[in-house]
Amino acid sequence: MPESRQLSQTSFSAPLVQQPEAAYTDVIQRLYMGFLGRPADTRGLEFWTEIFIASEMPNTIAGIIDAYPVNARARQLVDAFAQSPESQTLYSGNNAVFINAVYLNLFNRNAEPEGRAFWTGLIDREQFGHAQAVLFLLEGGQNDDAVVLSHKMQAATYFTSQLDTPDEISSYSGFRANRGVRELFSTFTAKSDVETIRGEVSRFISALAGSDANEPTLTEYVGFNYLQEKKNVPAYNARYAYASRGFNISSGSLSYGGSPVQNVGWRYASNREFFYSEPITANVSLLSNDVLPAVVMLCQPQTRQGGTQTYTKSTDVLVARSAQPDRCLAIGGADVYPAA
Repeated sequence: MPESRQLSQTSFSAPLVQQPEAAYTDVIQRLYMGFLGRPADTRGLEFWTEIFIASEMPNTIAGIIDAYPVNARARQLVDAFAQSPESQTLYSGNNAVFINAVYLNLFNRNAEPEGRAFWTGLIDREQFGHAQAVLFLLEGGQNDDAVVLSHKMQAATYFTSQLDTPDEISSYSGFRANRGVRELFSTFTAKSDVETIRGEVSRFISALAGSDANEPTLTEYVGFNYLQEKKNVPAYNARYAYASRGFNISSGSLSYGGSPVQNVGWRYASNREFFYSEPITANVSLLSNDVLPAVVMLCQPQTRQGGTQTYTKSTDVLVARSAQPDRCLAIGGADVYPAA
């Protein structure tokens, strides 16, 4: 949870009507999603609910947006999320990288150039800070962005409610668990089925608690059709799936490519090499400390138009969402950087 130290009990100068505990679940989940990119843990939700009730906080993001500039207590509590070590790690980089990372966390897409420039300009001109930008984006998603965020918030509430055993509650803690759930949530789209999402959440919790060693764990990537899309912009989502318990990884599957989607198997050798099945003809990986690649290049055969001869022409580059910003891979004279 965000750091709770040095939180005073100063209330608003104009007290609000005290709300019941359940009234704060949604807004706290939204703050977790906006600033930490994940659902609230059980103890965190309980902690912040008590604090919000005692502080007579607004129970909507719109209310918090209004309160932030004029109420020291509201600003203090929001800043506790924004300034937590977890949030600072998630949102490292300059203002443009920060805005793009917020878009990825909330809407599962990179910011369009116009949107990125708009929000970055407001921060650069000091019209408001990072915390307020997150609040405005939480409140202002439209069209598919609003649908994706709605799916994520429903999933977040369901996720926390399903942490109903001591093992499940204790297992949702620490870097790997937090990163894993972010990567799961990064797969949701506007077309995702709510029941399917719930099923994926339930399977994730089961695997997290170690109740089933064969449940899949996912690592989410963004993909670049590098030779086709010579713009350094992610073209699609990709993901590794592997069975693990205690994060011992030996084999799994990889889904990548925008049209059509490619599904291939892979195995991991003890000498830190990955071997992929067809149609991949060559690959190179830049490994992270978590065994799976931080960056991977995949070459696959392509058919010449009007003929049957194949040749290795297409290069797909996958960059883990969890890869550090200083990890990049130079290809063809350009650098491909992690999306977040």
